[in-house]
Amino acid sequence: MVEFISSWAEQIIVSLIIVIVFELIIPEGKNKKYIKLVMGIFILYSIISPITGNKLKNIDIESIVEESNIATTSTNNVSYSVVDSNIEKLYEKNLKENIQDTLNKNGYTADNIVLKINYEEGDNYGEVENIQVDISKGVTKNDNNIKIEEVNVSDSKETKSNISNDEAENIKKILSETYGTKMENIIIGG
Repeated sequence: MVEFISSWAEQIIVSLIIVIVFELIIPEGKNKKYIKLVMGIFILYSIISPITGNKLKNIDIESIVEESNIATTSTNNVSYSVVDSNIEKLYEKNLKENIQDTLNKNGYTADNIVLKINYEEGDNYGEVENIQVDISKGVTKNDNNIKIEEVNVSDSKETKSNISNDEAENIKKILSETYGTKMENIIIGG
């Protein structure tokens, strides 16, 4: 019995020394916690194996570790997709505010801005593909004079823009140069 406890203690001490050496050698990083987990399982196995004898030989440790990695990866992917979605919404909101500011500086107001942004991974990620904006000549935030234009009410569904075609082309040019969108992909309404 004393010999059994003595060999058991030696086995635990050797496994602890091996784990300590590995812990000193492994670099800091994402994988360190997984390596520590495996080392902890190794120490636990060293402690339990003499008691259980051959009963633990049928356990497939690789499949257990692989399942825990799959669970961790799927959890990380879900949280990354939520974060990516929030970042994309914030990016689109900031672009719309920037477009409004650009138009305000040029003496126009934007009533409705619809953007189509490329969110597919690649070189064009985040590129503004289409801009659709309803624009009217109007009061900028810095203008203290209020201009009131005559309003005609009719049953007609058509709305006429109060900006000329030349002004619309100029706005398209400004937006195209600022956001890298092709002029034919910018729709100006009013």
